Amino acid sequence: MCVNREVQELSSKKDESQAIVVSEQVDPVAKRLDATSRYFKRLGSLGFWGQLVCIIVVAVILSFSVVITGEKITSPAAFYATAGGIVAAFLSVFWSFGYIRLSDRLKKTTNDPSKVTFFF
Repeated sequence: MCVNREVQELSSKKDESQAIVVSEQVDPVAKRLDATSRYFKRLGSLGFWGQLVCIIVVAVILSFSVVITGEKITSPAAFYATAGGIVAAFLSVFWSFGYIRLSDRLKKTTNDPSKVTFFF
């Protein structure tokens, strides 16, 4: 009986020490995830709004030039290159929005350390 109790006590102490080691490892990881999350959120928002404003300005200028010239495109290559650039920039806006969503996922992982996996 006494030996059994001592084994259980040693086992519980071992579990506690492992839990402390794991919590010490999770804390720096959680801090890094939080910092990375804020970084992605900041840069994703900056890229999203900056590109969206630029796309709108370019689209308005292109539309204005088409209206002024009477729908007669003087340089088709330039017109199609500009329109293609607008489409590419629009896709890039969605890419920036992906960073904002990734930031939210990282923030959720920071709040739930059980989802953190160690690679060592």
